[in-house]
Amino acid sequence: MIVNIILILVFSFINFQVKYQVLSRQDILKMVKEQAATLDSQIAYNKSFVYSFKNGKKAVVSLFDGEGVLFNDISKLNEMIEARYFPVKEKDCVFVTERKKILKIDENIDFFLSSLGKRIGMEINIDTSANYLDSVAKRINSVKEKELSETDNKFSLEIIIFIGEIVRKMDNSAKWSLSTIYLMNPYYIPTIKGDNGLGMKFNDIINDNLEKGNFDIRKCIERIFSYKFTRR
Repeated sequence: MIVNIILILVFSFINFQVKYQVLSRQDILKMVKEQAATLDSQIAYNKSFVYSFKNGKKAVVSLFDGEGVLFNDISKLNEMIEARYFPVKEKDCVFVTERKKILKIDENIDFFLSSLGKRIGMEINIDTSANYLDSVAKRINSVKEKELSETDNKFSLEIIIFIGEIVRKMDNSAKWSLSTIYLMNPYYIPTIKGDNGLGMKFNDIINDNLEKGNFDIRKCIERIFSYKFTRR
């Protein structure tokens, strides 16, 4: 009997010391259902849901699949919301690894273009002439197999930025915008916003073209404009 009481006390102490636990989204939602937790709020910047349990704990889960966090110490929840970061497993993609630079995309255009120039061995200019675009595409094709396999797709992001800058020069109403992917730690995909206020993600156009034979910049640009993203 005494041993059981001691074990309960030890377990309670350890549980109290653990300020939070990272669990699967499915496990947390199962707990929410079984323990009749109530929806407390939705976090504005990542759209994740906060649930409150009768024992005083809280949990956060995203709109989509992934991991969530169960909190024994609510102050840790507040800290993470304030810091805009949760210690969950993140998607392995360039938009996550380069999130900080993408968030300040206008300040980092030169960085991305310079990096692209170093990869392909030529100076990058925002030149819309067919000859120049074809020469850049030729250099990209000469190194793309190596670069795409070794750079965690940073190469493709640099190409996205370059083509976006070309589009902006061809249509001065076009501006950079960001499309938010709402996870526990959101990430952002660069888009071009037209004069109608609508944003267009064109990363799939570029990635599809990169994966099919010779990369053709002018065809990518034609496809982007075919969506008429600047139509009023």
